[in-house]
Amino acid sequence: MWYASTYPRVSLSNIYEDFWSDFFYQTSDVKQPNSDVEDEDNCFRVKIDLPGIDKKDIKVRVENDILIIEGEKKEEERKSKFWHTERNKIEKFKRSFTLADTIDATKLEAKIKHGVLEIVLPKKEDKKIKTFDVEINQG
Repeated sequence: MWYASTYPRVSLSNIYEDFWSDFFYQTSDVKQPNSDVEDEDNCFRVKIDLPGIDKKDIKVRVENDILIIEGEKKEEERKSKFWHTERNKIEKFKRSFTLADTIDATKLEAKIKHGVLEIVLPKKEDKKIKTFDVEINQG
């Protein structure tokens, strides 16, 4: 025989609250955008998704061997034919990466295209991996 009291009880109100709190609320005012880091022969390539963000609203800097990408997007007032709504929402974002000693931080390059910020981090000449074949002699 099955007794309801022997099974854990799930409150639908808790499920509802958990879903909506995860969807609408953040623990921080600063978002951390998605990013990819590629390791190439001569450089590292960092790509960060920043859709709808203008170049003028992005700041890229190096501070104490840390690459910092930050900025904010402020939505402007919106008007409609039938009603007037005002949104003054500021979306702040920040992403940071610790730079290895193999990076030449003085030669960083950044560009934004189609909502993706790409930063090229050149490797120092003396730190690049050098590959060569070793001849095997008959012994």
